[in-house]
This record gives sequence, C-alpha cells and structure tokens, in this order.
Amino acid sequence: MGAWDVGQFGNDTALDFATEVKTFADVRAVIDDDSMFAPDLDADDACIALAACEILAATTGRAAEDLPEIVTLSADDVTPALLQTAMGLVTHIRSNSELAELWQDSGENDAWQASLDALYARLDETKPFEAPAKKPKKEKLPEDFIGHCYICYGVVTERDGLLFAYDDPEGGTCENYPHRKCMEDKIAEPGPYWNDDGSPTEVMRKELMRGLGYDV
Repeated sequence: MGAWDVGQFGNDTALDFATEVKTFADVRAVIDDDSMFAPDLDADDACIALAACEILAATTGRAAEDLPEIVTLSADDVTPALLQTAMGLVTHIRSNSELAELWQDSGENDAWQASLDALYARLDETKPFEAPAKKPKKEKLPEDFIGHCYICYGVVTERDGLLFAYDDPEGGTCENYPHRKCMEDKIAEPGPYWNDDGSPTEVMRKELMRGLGYDV
C-alpha cells in the first residue's frame, strides 16, 4: 500500500483514489459497497474505504488536516444513513482487515488507531469539531529573487534591487538586499546614487554601509 504516515492519506493507494474522485457518487459507491465489510478486507481496499470516509467527513465541513486537494462536493448529498455506514466501515476496518494486521505489526498501531478515532469523530456530527488552522501558503518567489529588503522586508529581485556585499577588514562579509527605490527614498544626501552600470555611487555606498551597521 506504500504507507509513510498513519493518516488516512499517508499512502499511495488513498491518494490515488482521492485524485480520481470526480463526483459524490464515487465516494458513495465505495462506502455503500457491501464487499468493503468482508472479513479480512484487503489492505488496498481498506485504504480506499478510509479515504472515502475522510472525503465524506470533509464534505460535511469536518476535514482532516492532511486532506489532499479534491474536487468540491455538495454536502446536500450527505445523509445520516451514509454517515452511519461510514462509521461502521471504520469500525470494521479497525479489527477485520489486512490493513489492521499490517499496522499491528508495524509498531505504530496506537498512532493508527488514534487516527481512526479522529476519523470516526469527524463522521459523527454530534461530536464537537474544531477545524485545523490553515497553514500559511509558502511564498512563491520569482526566478530572479535575491533576498528580502532590509527596509520594507519585501521581496527583492534583480530587476528592482541589488545585493550589496561588504568585506569587513576585520573578517567576514556582510550583505543586504535593498530595493533601489527604498534606498532612494531613505537617503537624505543629494545624488547621483547609481553609476551607469547600475552599481552604487560613493554616496549610496555609504548609505548601504550604514544599513549594515557601520558608522561611516
């Protein structure tokens, strides 16, 4: 089953199923499939069943923190009977499946059982639920990113800023990455501030060194 985490989407089989879900009927078909309640249910089938139960819970607004990106499904299709069937399926897989045997032998059975407890609670709408905090999106940086401006803390690129490095005579190199515009707005001395090749003039160089903490 290619598992790497105890969560219901911590395996390749469940993730593949989640990416293939197009309609709520895809989820219902798995949960309502009587074969999923067979003794010694196959591990891959159990992974798919648990993934379907997680998607069902998510459709009611009670999603797991590790829910992958899936199509938006209508909560209008969810019935109390289907939720009860899903809860029964989780209980069945917990003790009557090849997946349960694999986790029993893995040394992480307690953590897996806890993940099933959490899934069961998300399917039970009488239980309290607190949505996990949304993780901040990772900042997508432009290809010519060179750093963050020490003045405005914004993204600096080769187009609108520069990398200023100073080799300290006492050892080490100090660097900062300001926007050119931020430097021009900050400096009080008259220009010019930039040479024809884009490098800082002596006036600007001194301001850049003051930004590094030097008294010049």
